[in-house]
Amino acid sequence: MGLLIANLLDEWKDSAQNYFFIPRCLRSFVQQTFPATVHVLARNEPEKGMLAMGPASTSWPIVHKRGLWPRLANSRESIEAFLITSLYNESAKASNARKIELKRKVARSCVTRKSLRVLVQRPKGPKDIAKQVMALRAIDSKDTVCSRCASLEIAGMRKSTGHPRQPLGPVKDWNPDSCTLCKFLVDLLARASERFESARDPYFLFSKKTRSLSDKLFQILDHRLVVLSASENGLPPEGVPYIAAYSGEPPQWLRHIQPLIDFDRPRGWLGVCAQLHGEHCSGDKNNKVQSLRLMNCSTGEVIRAEGHEPYVALSYVWGGDHGSAQGTHAYPQTIQDALVATRELGYQWLWVDQYCIDQANPGDFRNQLQQMDIIYQQAEVTIIAAAGTNAHYGLPGVGASFRKPTSTVSVHEEQLCVLPRPEIGLEKCRWSSRAWTYQEGLLSTRRLVFTEEQLYFECQCCYCAEMLDITLESFKKMHAPEKPWLHKRYRTAGRLGMFPLNGCGVDPWDIYNRITEYSERSLSHEYDILNGILGIFRAFEKMENPMRHLFGIPFPKATSCPNETKLFASSKRALPTFSESLRWDLESPSRRREGFPSWSWTGWYGKIKWPVEYIDVDVIRTPKRLGRPLDPKVNEKALLVCVELHNNTLTDWSEFQGSYDKLCACNESSGFIELEVHATKVFYSPNNMQRSHFSIPCENGSLYVVPASMTTVNDLHPDHGFLAIHYHRTVEGNQGRNSGIVLPPKWTQHLLIVQDMGSHWERVAIASYIVDPEHKVMSRKQRVRLG
Repeated sequence: MGLLIANLLDEWKDSAQNYFFIPRCLRSFVQQTFPATVHVLARNEPEKGMLAMGPASTSWPIVHKRGLWPRLANSRESIEAFLITSLYNESAKASNARKIELKRKVARSCVTRKSLRVLVQRPKGPKDIAKQVMALRAIDSKDTVCSRCASLEIAGMRKSTGHPRQPLGPVKDWNPDSCTLCKFLVDLLARASERFESARDPYFLFSKKTRSLSDKLFQILDHRLVVLSASENGLPPEGVPYIAAYSGEPPQWLRHIQPLIDFDRPRGWLGVCAQLHGEHCSGDKNNKVQSLRLMNCSTGEVIRAEGHEPYVALSYVWGGDHGSAQGTHAYPQTIQDALVATRELGYQWLWVDQYCIDQANPGDFRNQLQQMDIIYQQAEVTIIAAAGTNAHYGLPGVGASFRKPTSTVSVHEEQLCVLPRPEIGLEKCRWSSRAWTYQEGLLSTRRLVFTEEQLYFECQCCYCAEMLDITLESFKKMHAPEKPWLHKRYRTAGRLGMFPLNGCGVDPWDIYNRITEYSERSLSHEYDILNGILGIFRAFEKMENPMRHLFGIPFPKATSCPNETKLFASSKRALPTFSESLRWDLESPSRRREGFPSWSWTGWYGKIKWPVEYIDVDVIRTPKRLGRPLDPKVNEKALLVCVELHNNTLTDWSEFQGSYDKLCACNESSGFIELEVHATKVFYSPNNMQRSHFSIPCENGSLYVVPASMTTVNDLHPDHGFLAIHYHRTVEGNQGRNSGIVLPPKWTQHLLIVQDMGSHWERVAIASYIVDPEHKVMSRKQRVRLG
């Protein structure tokens, strides 16, 4: 490699070009090898003949007198392509013996395998370079396997004529250095979410019918797959993909992943969706997005949309500020690749939040946030960049970076091929950890996910992956009879594929699942905790049974009091009330998030959890199932709420509901609420062993000690002032519903424990106790300003 670069240096010194840029991944090598020749730029004006390292943002050679492909990404594939092109330039004037020697050097630099087929020719462009990279990676036909692997009956497992379980022994006995199958299996285990328990645990290859797999994506296939597992039931470790076995050419249903994407596939998926699903995946076309801006995919210019242009949306990880420059070559690589992908899909316009929202205009920014649900729902498809950690990474397989090739190995005449599971790639990527991208994926009606290994598509009605070649007739069979969506056998509870049913959900109670999932994600700026989920709240507000929110606390639309109990339209199922939404808890005590109220989950860091009856997707939430008293006035009278505005005025609940849209649009709520509730002064009792306790005085003079689930991680002192707010009651027992034996109801009183902060009170814990008539708790009705 050093010889290649040294010879190239001589060419550049005599060239008309003054300099060229070296990729970041090669800079340390070049600096150590040629310290006298390398000139690290302080300014972008190197002297003629010098090897310029370039600014930190530069990723690959920019100029070359022979017109090499200019914009390769900073990746292993880029190094291979660089070596190929360098080899061509050097070997053009070398003898045949010298060419062979150079080929061997390139092979050793590219991969560590001992046996390679190296086919190096002059590259004519990205696709030609991709083919040559694949050739460099190709394993020679004479694969070597150890005696144990040679004894495996792979053909029998594929045909289901042999034993369904083949022993492999413990990992410590495998030979990955000399056996290609052992290395193949070790590489599979390296993908596991958790390391395998012990190198001494015996592993097996299982032959499994696709219909018996838990992964719904493979349910449509009537074939057998090979599973690597150490468990008796043949379940693979979490994160480990399945294996396809075949002899000769790959079966019709299997597609090997190529370095560059053939856009006929995603165009075909979009066509199937349009043909089978119609308006179910067309999004909200009735509401026009106000002040919509779009990027022209030919010029990169951002313009004001006229309102009827079909456009594609992009969801990606920003990874830092990258300015506002316009023009196709001025954008980060991910945006450039998205412009290319949009054109390949047959569209001209692209929406990217960083450039299509005026970040410097607070009014425009707020206006666009309030329309985020419409923006993504009206997009023809949303491109999800699920690879890389920032906007400079690009979309694998589109332009600058290649996809990971399909991993295969030969055993006798049998081929084993890895089947990458798209949900694993999506779960592990940075995109899935970011809060802003959460609603972008859910609100979209069609999603095209770019992972390191393959494309994945999911609309509102079906899903498919690039590795599986599913015909239109097969898609039709997957759908429910006379319905435009997949049959339930191909869905998991509450989800279609990797995204919830109907985008955000089909039930008002699904909003609690969405809050929990969102709370697990990270933000660069914590003041965006509510902004990042506004689109989801807007989507729930437009459902048949609309839900609203106050600083993230959900409640039904148009109720006269916060605890007014309502039922679904034409149903006995219940809608959640405001006080039921106050029953959120944290997985562990945490610290406060500044700028948000303590009574809302937005005011705290950490994952949010709810009572199990809220989030269990199989529960039909009737009033009885939720533990609501027969008399709804029990809770309706327990809590009255006034909302405090920024001008320090109070608005009661009915007025707040009537002015909801205006108050939210102008962000008028201050975060303080005034509660008219029964409350009791309580005493704090720290407990270092398990849970802290609060003591509640009873009318008979005794103290009722209740364990508390602490919200705050801060140390509390017994001398601090604390109140227990009696805000909600639930009841267990048949409450006289049956004609037989009537069991006495068991009442549970739920409490908010708040601390005196001087001008207001703040939540520090939640607690509950079983109501005992013999130990009646003291309480009095009072007004509490909660912040």
